[in-house]
Amino acid sequence: MKPDRRKKRRRAYRSGLRGEWIAIGYYLLRGYWPLARRYKTPVGEVDLVVQRGRRIVFVEVKVRQSGSSDALAAISPKQQTRISRAALHFLTIRKVPTTMDKRFDVLVIGGTLQVIHTPNAWFADI
Repeated sequence: MKPDRRKKRRRAYRSGLRGEWIAIGYYLLRGYWPLARRYKTPVGEVDLVVQRGRRIVFVEVKVRQSGSSDALAAISPKQQTRISRAALHFLTIRKVPTTMDKRFDVLVIGGTLQVIHTPNAWFADI
């Protein structure tokens, strides 16, 4: 890999980590408790899993300099499937009761700490 590409990848990685910490703060301020961060499985990954009461939220965090909601378009149906499978893995491993409400959110973090929250960004039968 070329040095310029490595530098860009490292910068994007650090930017993603910062975005995830901002997302944790965002949800903490709204009364959610983080259960997992960067939950990786053989079938996919979830950036953030939070809970408030009987609701578990699986969050995909996108960091964009523009801060626009174009990041929603970056989450393809294939990526949604991977995230949904990882969420199902989380629920199974943690033995979460099936009566819990579940939803998938997208949180877009803009360059000036602008946050665009899209609750129920997609539905999955999990």
